[in-house]
Amino acid sequence: MMRSSRWPRSKIKNLEIRSESPVTSHAVRGKILRFVCPFVFVFLVSVSGCAARPDSPLNVSPPNITLEFDSSSAVIQLQQDLNHLFGDRSIPPAIWGVHVRSLDRNQTLYSLNSRTLLIPASTLKIVTLAAAVDQLGWDFTFDTRLIATGPIKDGVLNGDLIVQGSGDPTIDNENNLFTDWAKTLKTTGITRITGRLIGDDRAMDAGATWPGSRLSNGWSWDDLIFGFAAPSSALTYQENVAHLMITPGPAAGRTTSAHIEESASGLKLVNRTVTSPPHSESSLRLLRLPGQATLELRGAIPIDAEPIRLPVSVDDPTLFFLRAFHQTLLQEGIEVMGDTVDIDEIDSDIFLQSEENGQLLLDHQSRPLSELAIRMMKRSQNLYAETIFRALGDKHERTVGAGQTIVKELLATWSIETDQFIILDGSGLSRYNYITPEALVRVLEHVRLNPQSATIFEATLPVAGQDGTLAHRMKGTKATGNARAKTGTMSNVSGLSGFVYTHDGEKLVFAILVNNYKSQSSAITRVIDRAVEQLAGFAR
Repeated sequence: MMRSSRWPRSKIKNLEIRSESPVTSHAVRGKILRFVCPFVFVFLVSVSGCAARPDSPLNVSPPNITLEFDSSSAVIQLQQDLNHLFGDRSIPPAIWGVHVRSLDRNQTLYSLNSRTLLIPASTLKIVTLAAAVDQLGWDFTFDTRLIATGPIKDGVLNGDLIVQGSGDPTIDNENNLFTDWAKTLKTTGITRITGRLIGDDRAMDAGATWPGSRLSNGWSWDDLIFGFAAPSSALTYQENVAHLMITPGPAAGRTTSAHIEESASGLKLVNRTVTSPPHSESSLRLLRLPGQATLELRGAIPIDAEPIRLPVSVDDPTLFFLRAFHQTLLQEGIEVMGDTVDIDEIDSDIFLQSEENGQLLLDHQSRPLSELAIRMMKRSQNLYAETIFRALGDKHERTVGAGQTIVKELLATWSIETDQFIILDGSGLSRYNYITPEALVRVLEHVRLNPQSATIFEATLPVAGQDGTLAHRMKGTKATGNARAKTGTMSNVSGLSGFVYTHDGEKLVFAILVNNYKSQSSAITRVIDRAVEQLAGFAR
């Protein structure tokens, strides 16, 4: 997800953060722990009933289990061990879906509810990346262009400067990219722009009539305020995330200090928090109406608490990009006399005429998909996944709808029945996404058909006990440095899908999806990890 922040365990007891909306959800709780763990966050939620777990398979066979048995006692023992693990009555009630196959023997080793539609969370990124590799290729890049709409004479651009984006999610100022662009403009002799700085975000805004088109159906409104649910745009800066800093006041009862670090974000903050006595419990609530730029911070933090840095999503990515670029131009000595505007605010006929006669000043290419995918998969970066999902459409229609259509058609060509998936976004944030464990395994099996591409694909996956979202899981087991898999976590949803070698060196592909549990994710995660460890220790 987004960049992590340090939060002092002993100082912050409770942090309640939600988004004002008529819908309440606890999806945010599972995600926000990605940044702010080890703190406890309390959310106002509505909890639906959880489906009951099937009886222990040691006593009564769980429903929908189909196994391909062979004469090997080792395989039968593996199946019994996994049945015992998933059917253990001491673990929280949940709906489990599991599918395990041997790639070397083309054999199903274990299957539990493998054709049951379940919410995949971020394991859905496997489908997004597989589709992108098929449709775009590992060398695919996003381009961002600077276009002058008027003549350049005596250091003056007599016209507008257009920034035309296609969705590059990597642009930020940490690598001084904006500074490099400004210096490139100066080499062309530009020190002043008489016109406007215009953001052309149409490549991912085709047919869009409202800001919500930058999101996907089924995203929880409670999530939208946070950095992990940042909206997509053809012009993206700093992953469309700003940072809220909160510092205790000088004395108990005094107002805390709180501000948005990035002035270009366009976000407005209403601070209603106070400083509480030392060692007291803290309670913070962050609220924002969907589609609005005003954040309201309420609650209290103790005077001895460390400063808190919280990633929050920006409301308008295009203007965030333009304002930040404008600031850099000024710092580098290039004056922009006109306004900073989104292309949607301009008379289209007049603009198109000036664009046709424009002069290309710069064409920046992003890093290739092979590199973007590493960040997307190992960090489980949602914005990258959403941008790549939209890029599946042609360059004139990079929309969610186009991505949905292409993925549906593509999975059909991979012999995956349409009743085995419902895919509405590329990141897995949508609660309307559903897929079966069997379908996830089939996608990974398809990836393996091209050995060279498969090697690149597997290199993007987190490695157990070593990196990414699996860095601290399965350490010191036979899965460490062995299992490569994509994680998925949101409230009441967990998953893991990928590859693992057995003790004998047999390569297995697996998918484990868990839905509808009421406990903390850690209890479910331990069971998932134990299952993968059993696969890693399996020997015929």
